[in-house]
Amino acid sequence: MAIIYRLGITSADAITLYCEKPEIGKKQTTLTHRSDIGIIYQNIINAYHSIKLSLEYVPASQAAIVNSWWESQALLLFMITSDTATDVRSIMIIGKEIPFVIQAKPNDTLFQGTIKLEGY
Repeated sequence: MAIIYRLGITSADAITLYCEKPEIGKKQTTLTHRSDIGIIYQNIINAYHSIKLSLEYVPASQAAIVNSWWESQALLLFMITSDTATDVRSIMIIGKEIPFVIQAKPNDTLFQGTIKLEGY
């Protein structure tokens, strides 16, 4: 069973990402407060997906596309396809640093980097 990861603004322009083992998790934003009588209340504000992809040997054209999405803060779709089912998540590329800046040695047309995604 092969799992295919795709990222794009739409499914038509999505690029395929080859990642051995992505880190896929879920995070929550909560608000916690204590009442006058000492009871602790915790409210979940929202829950969202957190995905981290470590990639090597990405073609320069795809690296440039991903970097442009990071710079423009584009709303993206992350698609996970296994067999006949596709899970689609609405996400954005996050992080303080551009995803692809390091060239994969010895080839100067391939890049390596990490894409950090968060969304619903």
